[in-house]
Amino acid sequence: MPAINPVLVRSDRGGLPEICHRGVVVAWQGDAAVLLRGDATEACFMRSTAKYFQALAVLRSGVLRRHPLKADELALMCASHGGEPRHVEVAARLLRHGGLDAAHLRCGSHWPMHARSAQLLSVAGAVPTPLHNNCSGKHAGMLLAAQLHGFDLESYLSPDHPHQRAVLALLRDYAGTDAISVAMDGCSAPTFALPVEAAARAFARFALESAHVGSDAHTLAQAVAEQPAMLAGEGRFCTGIATATEGRVQAKTGADGYFGAFCRASGTGIALHIDDGQTSASERVLLAALERLGLMRPAEITALDAWCNPRRLNRIGHEVGRTLVTLD
Repeated sequence: MPAINPVLVRSDRGGLPEICHRGVVVAWQGDAAVLLRGDATEACFMRSTAKYFQALAVLRSGVLRRHPLKADELALMCASHGGEPRHVEVAARLLRHGGLDAAHLRCGSHWPMHARSAQLLSVAGAVPTPLHNNCSGKHAGMLLAAQLHGFDLESYLSPDHPHQRAVLALLRDYAGTDAISVAMDGCSAPTFALPVEAAARAFARFALESAHVGSDAHTLAQAVAEQPAMLAGEGRFCTGIATATEGRVQAKTGADGYFGAFCRASGTGIALHIDDGQTSASERVLLAALERLGLMRPAEITALDAWCNPRRLNRIGHEVGRTLVTLD
C-alpha cells in the first residue's frame, strides 16, 4: 500500500484549517536529492510534463537536418498551449514542413483553454480542430520525426511505433530507470509513470545538457526562453515562469497535479505531484521549492504573484484566509 504523503499545501479560513493538499516533491542536483518531501519512490504519470523529453526525441531523430524549425515551432513542441490563434498558426506551420495538415493529427480536438480564443471561435460559428488541441505541437513534431524515417504515420501514437519506442528509451536514459509504465494519455499519445525522484533526475540531466550550446536540450530550452508564450500562453503559469526568469527556469505542467521544472544555471531538476490532482496547489509547491533552493529572485517571485499569493480573497476583496506551503 502506498505511503501517505505529507501535507504540502494548507489553506485556512478565519484562522481555522479548511483545505489540505498532500503530495510529493523532489529536487535533484548532481547525484542526490537536495529537497525531498513525500514518497519519492511513488510512480506517478508525468502526463504533459514529459513533453520536453518527447520533443527532445524529435530533435534526436535528426528532424532539424531536413526542416529548419523556428524557435516558436520548437517551443510549441514542448507546449500544452491555450489554443490561441498564434498557437494554432504555428501548429499548422509545423505540419506544413512535412506537407501535412490537421487531418494527420490523431490527438482529437477540444475548445481552446484560453477563454478569449474559445469565445472568438464560438462567435465566428466555428468549431475547434485538432490544431486547437493543447498537444498539437507535440503531435506535429512526432509526425515530422516519423515521416523523416519513413515510418507509418497512421500508427504514430502506438507504443510499438518505432518513434514511440525511441521516446521511451530516451526517457529511461535520462531518468536512470527501467521502472517506467506506459499508458494512454488524453491526447492518445503514450504517457509514462515512473518514480518521482527518477523524473526529477531526468529534468536535472536535461538542465545540465541545456547549458551546452549546440546540444538538442539547449536548442529546445533556448527556443522556450525566446518564445515563452508558445509554451502555454496568456495568463498561464509555465509561460509566467519562463518570462519572469528570461528562460533561466522553465516549468512544465502535466495534468492532475503533476509538474516538472529545471534551472539551466544550476543543473537542478524538480518533479512533483499533488495527490488530489489540484493544479493550483502544484504551482504553489513548485514556486516554494524554487524559492527555497534560491533559484528564483525576489522580483521574479513577485512577478508570479497572480498565481501564488497566499492571501485568500472573497468576491469583494476581503481577506478570508491564507494558503501556505510547507516543505519542512
